[in-house]
Amino acid sequence: ISKSQLAAQVLSPNAVSFPLISLGGVPILTLEPAFGNASGTEYLLNSFPYDQFGNNNSIANTLGFWAVKGDENITTGSGKVTLSGRIIGSETYAFPMPAASTGDGSIVLGSPPLDYVISEPFLNPDDSRMLQVQLVNDQAAGLQLYASLSSAVTIKGDPSARDGAAWFVLDPKRARITDQGYLGVAGAYLLYPSILHTEDGLTAMAFTITSPTMNPSAAFVVRKSNHAFGPIQIAGLGSGPHVSFSDVLFGGARWGDYSALELDPNRADIWSATEYIGPPPGSADLVDNWGTRIWDLKGVH
Repeated sequence: ISKSQLAAQVLSPNAVSFPLISLGGVPILTLEPAFGNASGTEYLLNSFPYDQFGNNNSIANTLGFWAVKGDENITTGSGKVTLSGRIIGSETYAFPMPAASTGDGSIVLGSPPLDYVISEPFLNPDDSRMLQVQLVNDQAAGLQLYASLSSAVTIKGDPSARDGAAWFVLDPKRARITDQGYLGVAGAYLLYPSILHTEDGLTAMAFTITSPTMNPSAAFVVRKSNHAFGPIQIAGLGSGPHVSFSDVLFGGARWGDYSALELDPNRADIWSATEYIGPPPGSADLVDNWGTRIWDLKGVH
């Protein structure tokens, strides 16, 4: 859709739509667009959380890489606009599992027509769809795509699988992955990880963290240059377990949707947001007590 026409409040802005799309016979349910530096091409990524029959895809090791060309023709209304996609190989990622949390399964009285809600012993991380995608012009590596998604992970010394983050760095010109990895914590679960990379080489990731002894909390990690990610830092400690009416009405609740990061205009700070259980009055809501934590990583450069 024409952004300039939207900004000018044109009553009927020009737009181009594409029919239902698929790769390798798999319908694409979520195609995540990259935000960031203009490159003359719009890039998008998808993961494969479901197979061609709509079943949960337990394990996958491919991504969908897409490009839109000719989008400058949308505003003028002349010329072609094309969408093309291809499958590229990646590290293995797995469909996430229920995240053990601090709820005890008890019923809490609510307000009609929602007569009760459930204190959730497990949070539903939904699936392994691609989350935030960023196009950045790295000073050392040039144009790069940064992306992350939720994945079940195994951690050395931890006998149980956990939910963690799978992250990817792609060279859009060569359509291949140049770096990738995982983030996980023994005994804990990371939900809805979003990633952002600055031009001078710093990477941050934000997510919710929870465990049977940790209320759903807002957290982040930072990685300088090509070093490993540093320790997990808590931006907002959860004040209690998650209680939700969704279990009653829909047979289950899902946590998240979503986290996000954005570079401040001063080019020195990173703004982050994710879901957690905040302080009162929000956490005292007997219908659904989740909240959103927003914080500023100051001077992270």
